[in-house]
Amino acid sequence: MQHAAAAAVNLPADAVSVELLDPRAGVIYLAGPDGRRLRAVPHVGAETVAGFLHRAGVATLPAADFGAVTVTRPDPAGGGPPVTVAVSFAADTLLAPGDTVTVGETWQSRLAKALPGWLAAVSPAAGWPPTAAR
Repeated sequence: MQHAAAAAVNLPADAVSVELLDPRAGVIYLAGPDGRRLRAVPHVGAETVAGFLHRAGVATLPAADFGAVTVTRPDPAGGGPPVTVAVSFAADTLLAPGDTVTVGETWQSRLAKALPGWLAAVSPAAGWPPTAAR
């Protein structure tokens, strides 16, 4: 890289210094069940899907369906179309900058959103019916 930069400005290679400012530059996009739009989360290097979801705060959302997680890689083969694959929450799939991780939503969460407010309070998503005290 130093030689290419020097050649571009017509200087000897030893007169040019090249420094990598941020070796982890880039983001991973997250779409999830929390009602937010697609959001960008900084890429921090080698990270699995589970580690990323924990760091992004999705792993603790009750609406998250970890059986419905997909990763879309925008250009896996250099010039090809994006590829989306279903992944296991516990898989060792490593994420790369530009990936989009999509987390599905549980049926209970979808049901609670569809119910009117007064009925949502007694839905399965709200913990109804209560468990009997012993």
